[in-house]
Amino acid sequence: LRSPLFGKQARHLANLRLAQNRTAEALPFLSQALVVEAGRDAVSVADALDLVDLIVNTQQKCSMEDGHAGSSNHVALKMLQKNLSARGMTNSKEYAVLCHKISLVYMHESRGDAKALRRARRLAKESVRLLRQHADLGNEDAASWLRMTEIHLQMLSSARSQRLVAGGS
Repeated sequence: LRSPLFGKQARHLANLRLAQNRTAEALPFLSQALVVEAGRDAVSVADALDLVDLIVNTQQKCSMEDGHAGSSNHVALKMLQKNLSARGMTNSKEYAVLCHKISLVYMHESRGDAKALRRARRLAKESVRLLRQHADLGNEDAASWLRMTEIHLQMLSSARSQRLVAGGS
């Protein structure tokens, strides 16, 4: 189930469903591809970013079409972060962007998972922290991403506050 070939086939099936405008059917295949990517020995931030970006775009299309958010990708996303961390790949601007994208995945999943909003906020904070470091070093691309992630973090913080008020906590 975790072979690279299985991951490639799952992604191809997802791309086929997307080409057929059957976006909700693509999400389970993308989730399977993510499980494989997360456990790869040769894990790469760029490959992970590409796949997570596709998941976010697919979730957005599903949300617009029928309110479908898909199942949780938490286990695979947690495994991906641990794998990248174990390999010392968590300080780059690209990893900061990946954290932002993972935060978006969790935000989409928050309708079906009460803990997803907290996870989204934690990753948005990490993204902002890393992007500030890179922006302070003069990286203009990081500064551009930083503006976007700060707005995202503010939105998540506001949503969290609203949930706390609504829940009476």
